[in-house]
Amino acid sequence: MSSVISSILSARAGVKKQQKPYKFSTFMALVKDGKIKSDDWNREEVKKRPGDANDLMKSIAMNWSISMILGYWDGVGELSPTKENPIRITEGGHRYRWIKKIIDNEALLDNMSLNVLNEKHPELYKTIMDYTIVVEITTHASGKVPQDYVKGEYQAVNTKGSMLTAGETLRACTDSKFNELVEMLEESFKNRKVKMEKQPRDKALETYAAIIRGITRGSDEMKPNKEILLSNNEISDEMFKRTSSIIKALGELEATVYRDWARTNLEAKKFLEDKVTLETHGPIIHALRSATEAEWPGIIESARKFFQRSLVDKETRKANMDRLKSAPKKGSNGGGRLNAARYAYGWGQLMAIVTTTPVGDDTTDETLTLEAE
Repeated sequence: MSSVISSILSARAGVKKQQKPYKFSTFMALVKDGKIKSDDWNREEVKKRPGDANDLMKSIAMNWSISMILGYWDGVGELSPTKENPIRITEGGHRYRWIKKIIDNEALLDNMSLNVLNEKHPELYKTIMDYTIVVEITTHASGKVPQDYVKGEYQAVNTKGSMLTAGETLRACTDSKFNELVEMLEESFKNRKVKMEKQPRDKALETYAAIIRGITRGSDEMKPNKEILLSNNEISDEMFKRTSSIIKALGELEATVYRDWARTNLEAKKFLEDKVTLETHGPIIHALRSATEAEWPGIIESARKFFQRSLVDKETRKANMDRLKSAPKKGSNGGGRLNAARYAYGWGQLMAIVTTTPVGDDTTDETLTLEAE
């Protein structure tokens, strides 16, 4: 028998698993009595992560799954946790802490704590109390669960799995306005070779979400930050209309440049079918977002001329694109971070290129200056 198989059989010898369903009301009583607690070595709460006690309370009220919690209990015979010998949670520490906040009336659903819901919405309160929380509990024939076993399981669950990315989470978004704007962006960038479903782990959707966020919330939030992308994304009717118009303008720019260059220039075609990036498209989106609707045609024309003058050959394209994606010096207006200052700086570089008339080109342009928001 191989050493790997032998070690597995040895490690799991005497281990027993049982999945115990608890009504929220029962789980609450066990927590209050100290009969369920987070194990001492379970990691501290991660403050900078999506989700909180309010979100968990909503999930429970909606009867959505909050996934199974893992724990262990030292003892033999029928499961009978006590304050001195509780069920110790190993995986699900954040959910456990948030449940405690719900129990302690610190979490709010529509600005109402659990005790207020009991008074004002007793049916919904009962739904929460009847919600089933499943805990998979490990015990051992010896009455003492080996720490190596539960710690090994904890490490495997937390390091061998793959957490959802922002893009994968946004795939399940039910906000009709957001989803419609995403579809509009897909249409506007339809010539791009790297389509959303071809990119790993929904990276394109994260970019599109950042664009929508930047237009609706401000260019400082046009960046692939998971915490920002998954925070409140409610879009007003007025902002939806304006965002739709900006996306349409982007689509017209893409179509015009592609039509003029992709059929006659193989290098240009390859460039124009590459993926959408915030570094490349952010300055143009920032310019549109910062301007009045009357100024949009001028911005689109300036962007068109930028591509016209950049796509003449590989060297010119690289030099101009490097300027478009450049950032202020470190310590100046946020440095290299993706924010309004950087996008404004990139737009300034674009306008500098456009307003420098090449030899043989008698086109004149009006300089458009856009300050960082």
